[in-house]
Amino acid sequence: MDGYRLYNNTLTPYEQDKLKKMHDVAEGEDKEVLKRVLKKYGAYKLELQDSHIKN
Repeated sequence: MDGYRLYNNTLTPYEQDKLKKMHDVAEGEDKEVLKRVLKKYGAYKLELQDSHIKN
């Protein structure tokens, strides 16, 4: 594929910070979904509070 960038599917630091802030105030299923998105597309490791999803 022309123009394919391997790391194009990662979050920018700005996006990651915003999603982390949303995660920190979310509850229930919303919190779990945000955690999965951050873990899957985040460019660096984050400390996520109140999480209980095992990798």
